[in-house]
Amino acid sequence: MKNSSDEIYFNKIACLNENFKVFDEKIKKILQENSTLLDTHFEKYLSCTSSKRIRSALIFLTSLTLFGKVTEKAYKAALAVELLHNASLIHDDIIDCASIRRENPSLNAVFSDKLAVIAGDFLFSLAFKLIVENNSSDCVLSYIETFKKLCLGEIEQYFKKNQIPTMEEYIEKSANKTASLFKIGIESAFRGEVNDSELKKLEEFALNFGIAFQLNNDLKNILNGAKDFNDGIYTAAIIYANEKDKNILQAQNLIAALEKTGAINAVKELISRYVKTSVDNLSFLGDNDYKFTLISICKYPEEF
Repeated sequence: MKNSSDEIYFNKIACLNENFKVFDEKIKKILQENSTLLDTHFEKYLSCTSSKRIRSALIFLTSLTLFGKVTEKAYKAALAVELLHNASLIHDDIIDCASIRRENPSLNAVFSDKLAVIAGDFLFSLAFKLIVENNSSDCVLSYIETFKKLCLGEIEQYFKKNQIPTMEEYIEKSANKTASLFKIGIESAFRGEVNDSELKKLEEFALNFGIAFQLNNDLKNILNGAKDFNDGIYTAAIIYANEKDKNILQAQNLIAALEKTGAINAVKELISRYVKTSVDNLSFLGDNDYKFTLISICKYPEEF
């Protein structure tokens, strides 16, 4: 069931409804062309209405801002990014022993960890096929580098559990694990479609937005059960609080301790700085309704 912030977000991107219908048809076609006994499950997983598809939404809105339409290259870039993202979620559910994904049983719960691993790998293969078809060799190499960073981020997180990182280490991990996928989606959609200076600004927009996105997710995680904290994964609020209270990990009331140190407000301010930078990165774009929608999404991270 969607909450009020979800409803606000989906209302904002209502202008993309037709584009996402096209997107869903393209997903179905890809699955039909690469048919497996899991097609029904894949289709449900990839087109689940509770998925915000924020990465694709940014690609579509940027394409509409620039060209007045979603280009075929932008569609392929969005498809590749969503396939990569969802493949990583399937693997995350295995790692986390999660039984629910988007209010539905996870693939590992329906079948087995073994089959879910193969299912995730299969989606990765479909994504990389699209990437090769859609991009130059330089962009393909960027995708490979992004995928490497995603994996290294997970490996690093595993081995650094129960350790409080520095803020620089945390931001770097957030850039590698999350923001890099936003960035490569934008790069693959618009490389060769805009000049190098404009592409760099778009990439910086995606990177800064992606970091704000992860900061916001981590803050919500802390405020809504603190699962990551309980698993020994310490994010921005804990890093800030630890500077004021070296006993933060032993706090009896974590939220109260974070509020006392000012950590929650500090994280919100950090999110605001990254959001502002991401919006500033878009200043070169001409003004139109799609750009205003793009900026509106960026400015209200609680709706992510």
